[in-house]
Amino acid sequence: MKQPTSLHQHENYARAVRRLGGYSHWYNTECGPVLGVERRKLGLTFLWAAGLPQGVNLPPANVTIFNMCHSVSRPAWTIRVAKGVETALWDIRPDIIQLRSGLSQKWRNRLARAERSGLEMIADELPADPNHWLLTKAQEHGRISCYRGWPPAMTAAYAADPKASLLVQTADKSAAMLFLRHGIGATYHIGWRAIDAPVGVHNLILWQAIMMLKVEGIQIIDLGTLPKSNKGLCHFKLGTGAHVQPTGDTFLKLRIGQEKSRRSGGFSKIVSGLIQPP
Repeated sequence: MKQPTSLHQHENYARAVRRLGGYSHWYNTECGPVLGVERRKLGLTFLWAAGLPQGVNLPPANVTIFNMCHSVSRPAWTIRVAKGVETALWDIRPDIIQLRSGLSQKWRNRLARAERSGLEMIADELPADPNHWLLTKAQEHGRISCYRGWPPAMTAAYAADPKASLLVQTADKSAAMLFLRHGIGATYHIGWRAIDAPVGVHNLILWQAIMMLKVEGIQIIDLGTLPKSNKGLCHFKLGTGAHVQPTGDTFLKLRIGQEKSRRSGGFSKIVSGLIQPP
């Protein structure tokens, strides 16, 4: 099966960065074109790239931060700054009957209950509005849970491309899920539900979303990370029949002369000024 281009290596992401005034550039490498985001800070060039194929060599920069799609051994002359995570990937190429039979019993029961509830659903693209109600709810939840996701402006900038997003929500806005398209893949980006939302509402939303995405030619859904601290969320994602996919670690590579490093206050000050990617 052809693997989808990762979200951070797709042209939609490059355009979103540029819409916000950032500098995204495609570099020609031995593994093909690779997208990187550059920023100048402290008189240095910072390069950030994510979702890279194995074996790729990035162009030189003073500070490079990168991670791979898959787990690899630590590249030479790099420092590991973050461990990889596990994500849930759902292959939705099988027909609907096969997909439904691949659901866990509990997941299927919740879906059936939500289907019988008569919930009205609305599906559309996300408006390119950083003040959209779902982005506001997600930001509020992120502050409470200490989760740092994309800024609303970045999500809105990504959604500015036609057919770059799919938003499925209940008519009363008690629950919603947002997906970002990238080639033959789509990533579950944001979800929210009210405390009093019906049981199984996200099961129904996700099920309706994959039926629509299948019609559009999407083959793989990235349901996001599997946080060990949230067993309920892990069960929800893996209950679809998705498989666990480890991602690579994040590495830091420095190319700063000794004199430059001393003038900058050494390693600690350099690291404290690293770019924060969207």
